[in-house]
Amino acid sequence: LVQGDGETGRALVDAGVDKISFTGSVDTGRRVAEACARQLIPCTLELGGKDPMIVCADADLERAAAGAVYGAFANSGQVCVSTERVYVVDDVADEFTRKVVRKTAALRQGPDGEADLGPLIHGPQLDIIERHVGEARDRGARILAGGRKNPAFDGDYYEPTVLADVTQDMAVMREETFGPVLPILRVRDEAEAVQLANDSRYGLAANVWTRDKHKGVELAKSLETGSAVVNDCMLTYGVAEAPFGGRKDSGIGQVNGEIGLRSYCHAQSIVVDRFGGSDEFLWFPYTRKKGRLMRRALRWVWGTPLGRFLS
Repeated sequence: LVQGDGETGRALVDAGVDKISFTGSVDTGRRVAEACARQLIPCTLELGGKDPMIVCADADLERAAAGAVYGAFANSGQVCVSTERVYVVDDVADEFTRKVVRKTAALRQGPDGEADLGPLIHGPQLDIIERHVGEARDRGARILAGGRKNPAFDGDYYEPTVLADVTQDMAVMREETFGPVLPILRVRDEAEAVQLANDSRYGLAANVWTRDKHKGVELAKSLETGSAVVNDCMLTYGVAEAPFGGRKDSGIGQVNGEIGLRSYCHAQSIVVDRFGGSDEFLWFPYTRKKGRLMRRALRWVWGTPLGRFLS
């Protein structure tokens, strides 16, 4: 175990190891990838996320709302697979939003005891959160819960925040917030929800909510993410046998599962001669006779229906 900051990490990357597995920001991940490329060593990068949640018109809204609150506010939103944006079909948007706000109001924040949310672990992240929420508010979004640093506590406690009337081009819908903020955007239908969910440079995880599990799986398949969950959230990384990783700016490669284990291996091919003769047909010398035999073999294998069938 080696503890340190970016300088320590840079030293480790350049220390002559066989592979780098990095979890962190997109910008730092790019620098890690560049360092690995210079050394011609493989890397696995698990980077940022802006994970979408899709709420269909037939969803169990009570469960979906509870899942939204947990997915957005667990660990104060400081999880790579936190739910960072919600797309809810217009027919159920009002009811879903009311349930989310009610459940958010019941959350308890504090440093100890039976608290649901604690503080931010990195002070500068508060500036990013305040910028995202402030820009959204200034551009017409409504703050339905929270929206400020909690005045009841010393330290970097930001209230669990729910936003409505957001638009896809707001920073809170496009940049990684990594804090307890849940923006909700109404959509016409599931097709628009998928289109907007994929309209992102990130592609780490997602969650879909519907009573029709077959439809949920089909919607999940259409999302440009490394993983997706139907009627739950933030599960994939905890399933050890399930490969976990991101697409687009969310990373390269996968951890967990057989794929993750094999990424730490170099495949070595070993071929052993079966018959042990003193010569091989393709060895020297090259003669006209060998050439004639080779042409006949090629014509027979690829020049006749029987040969093509057998080959």
